[in-house]
Amino acid sequence: MKRINFCVLILIAALLLISCVSTPKEQNQVAQTQTSVNYARIISHSYLDESNIGEVFNLRGKIIRNGENFVLIERPESRSQVSFLLEVDKKQKAELESLVNAQVEISGVLTSVASPWKKSIKVTAVSK
Repeated sequence: MKRINFCVLILIAALLLISCVSTPKEQNQVAQTQTSVNYARIISHSYLDESNIGEVFNLRGKIIRNGENFVLIERPESRSQVSFLLEVDKKQKAELESLVNAQVEISGVLTSVASPWKKSIKVTAVSK
């Protein structure tokens, strides 16, 4: 009787070990799932400070109107929005007028940093 109980115990232990072992195919599926995160949406320029003034940056966000000024809100859906006051010439002002409330990409030179969440940029190019 002891021998049968011992054999059953060994059989249960073997089945438990076999069920816990994952195949390489399952491991590859897990690795592929973990690497499919889109980090491009996570970018925030809140780290920019006075040492970055004069550097060129590409920003993506929503254009809004604030009185006579245009502001680009980076990550408008987030609680950690970064606002860029846009310094534009007359031609760019007319172009931005038609892009209010649209998602755009702007290239420009950082001109001032008031805080991690408020900055100014001299616009060099706008694209939708």
